[in-house]
Amino acid sequence: MKRGWENLLHGVVAGLVLPAVASVYPQTAAAQDRTGELQNRLQEMQEEMRALQQELQQMKAGEQAQEQHMQQMHADDGAKHKQLEDRVTTAETAPHKRSRNNLVFFRGGYTDYVSDARGFESFTDTHDVDGFGQVLNFPLQDAEDGWYIGGAIEHSLTDDLWGIWPGTEALGEISLEYKNFGGEDAVLVVPSAECSLLTNASSFGVLEPDGSCLITGDQVQTMFTVSAAPKIKFMQGSKLRPWIIPAGLDFHVISPPSDAATYLDVGVQFAAGVEYEIIPGIKFGIDGRYHLVAGVSNTENNTAAVLRREIAEDPNLGPLLSAANFGDTDKNFDFWTIGGYLGFSF
Repeated sequence: MKRGWENLLHGVVAGLVLPAVASVYPQTAAAQDRTGELQNRLQEMQEEMRALQQELQQMKAGEQAQEQHMQQMHADDGAKHKQLEDRVTTAETAPHKRSRNNLVFFRGGYTDYVSDARGFESFTDTHDVDGFGQVLNFPLQDAEDGWYIGGAIEHSLTDDLWGIWPGTEALGEISLEYKNFGGEDAVLVVPSAECSLLTNASSFGVLEPDGSCLITGDQVQTMFTVSAAPKIKFMQGSKLRPWIIPAGLDFHVISPPSDAATYLDVGVQFAAGVEYEIIPGIKFGIDGRYHLVAGVSNTENNTAAVLRREIAEDPNLGPLLSAANFGDTDKNFDFWTIGGYLGFSF
C-alpha cells in the first residue's frame, strides 16, 4: 500500500510540475516568479506526502495490533474450547458413574432369635390350656426361627472414602424389614380378657367347667424393623464387590408385646456381604446380619419371676424350684438373618 501511494505522488509531480516548468522556461523574468511558486507548491505536496506516509504507518501499525489481537482471541478460544471439552467429558463420565452406584434392592431369607426370646410370657404362652397346671413342665413358646422379607435403598456418598481409601465406596442405607418367627397354639390374652369381662358369661356358654374363660389360637411372633446404616463397599469398578456395615441403627416394632406391654425397641446391627453385577445395572448379592437389641421392652417382673419367688418362699414347694421349667425371666431379643437380595442401579 505504501508503494502505491509513492507511485501516485510521483505521477502527480510528473504530470503537473514538469509541464509547468517546460512551459515557463523560455520566459526568464516570469519564469523566476513561476519557479518560486512551483517550489512552494512542491513543498506543500511534500508535506502532504509525509502526512500520508505517517497515516500509512499508523494504519500499518493498527493492522499489526489488530492481527495480534485476533491471534490472541483465537488462542483464548482454543483454550476455552479445550476447557469445555474437558467439562463435557467429566459430566459424561464421573456424574454418570456416581449415579449408577445408587441401588434399590429387595431381599429375603432366614431369621432366628439367638435364644428362647419369648418363652413364658403373658402374651405368648403363660396361660396355655394344655400345660399351665403341670408345674413341673410349664409350656414354653419355642417359635423362634422363621423368614424375613424387606426392601432397602442405598445412596453413594463418596467413591474413595473421603480421600482416605481410593477404590472404596461409602454409602448410606435405609432399610425396611418384616420378620415372622413362627407361632404356636396358645391362649390369646386379649380375647380371653374380654371374655372374662362379659356379664353373665355362663349364660352364653363360653365359660370353661372350672369357671375360666380362655380363647386359644395361633400366636404368631413378628417384628418390623426400620434401620439406617453406613455401608462400605470395596473393589470399586469391579463386578464382584464385598461390603460391610460397621454399625447401623435399628428401630424395632415387636409383636406380641412384652410382659411390660411395650412393643418398641432399639438396637444396633452389624452386617457383611458380597454382590455381583449380573448384567449392567442389575446386581445379585447375599448378606448376613446380626441385630443386637437394647431390650428396653424387657422386664423381669413376669409370671415366671413371681412363681419362682412363691416357690422359694414355700418350704413345701422349694424342691420344685430347680425342676420347674419357667424359662428365662431376662429376655434376650437379639436375632440374626441371612439371605439374598436383587438390586437395581440408578
